Amino acid sequence: METFFNLIQEVQKKDRCHRCGGCVTFCTAVNYGALELDEDGKPRYADIEKCIECGLCYSICPEIDELEEMTKQRASWSAPLGRVIETTIGRATDTSVREAATDGGVVTALLLHLFETGRIDGAIVTKPTGHFQRHPCLATNAEEIRNGAGFYFDTSHGMKGLSDAYLTYSSIEEFAPMVRQRLRRVALVEGKELDLPGKSVCDTCPTIREGKGQLKKLRRFLQKPNFTPGEPIDKMHCLLAQGILCMGPVTKAGCGGDGVNPRCISARVPCRGCYGPVRHEGNQRLDMLNALASNGIDINSLPESTSMLRFSGGHQLLKPIKEA
Repeated sequence: METFFNLIQEVQKKDRCHRCGGCVTFCTAVNYGALELDEDGKPRYADIEKCIECGLCYSICPEIDELEEMTKQRASWSAPLGRVIETTIGRATDTSVREAATDGGVVTALLLHLFETGRIDGAIVTKPTGHFQRHPCLATNAEEIRNGAGFYFDTSHGMKGLSDAYLTYSSIEEFAPMVRQRLRRVALVEGKELDLPGKSVCDTCPTIREGKGQLKKLRRFLQKPNFTPGEPIDKMHCLLAQGILCMGPVTKAGCGGDGVNPRCISARVPCRGCYGPVRHEGNQRLDMLNALASNGIDINSLPESTSMLRFSGGHQLLKPIKEA
């Protein structure tokens, strides 16, 4: 798996970097904080010790084609334009939008429609900050969305500031009111805490498992699993059995809702542990290490283990304040 070091060699040093800031934004949003933007808007290491070499920055770079073949396979893409079912021409019906926008103002019209119907709370647009300079910002009303319309030959640096404000670890109070209300409805049922099933994700996962002891080493989380696009999930072999770190054995089930099947697994992605430990006050990291060891897997083959603390175990790092 290539890392940020490879990204520097293959993109930045070859003058292919567009300074979009996507690599820094994602690294910041998932609370790694290993990267930052320099004065010119180019990515660099902020703290190399925080880099877990997950390869996320490399994979999401638009100049890297690492995921291109997988994307084409999943979408059943064929040359020259993919699977074109039909072609449609559209434009905004609002004259003021068409006058300010480009190519008929379709994107701006869609954003306004989604905002006015309550589907979104805002949209990330750019606003002018100087000659040939624009800056990403969060538009939270219709006027700001309108002001972001149009195509400009300007430079717009990455959205690092937005990833600082909207981290995956942000408290519930930092989210928009509409999102906050929805989360509270999930957390409370008739004034009581939501009673999740006492099963693990593995207990509700329909993938094929063929016994223990076959696997000895693990691969990185972002490596592609083996499956046939279009086939039902119960035809796919267990991701952990394929050597991809999956937190299903130590994560509480229930994320699939009425659909039963775990959400991550349904997307052919290994469980990341967002529903927390199966055991009350359990530590997913320790439980997972024990589960791997009991199955004969070499723990030293783990690419990294920090990500096991992504949704639980952080309390182990907190220390009580000593009273004077």
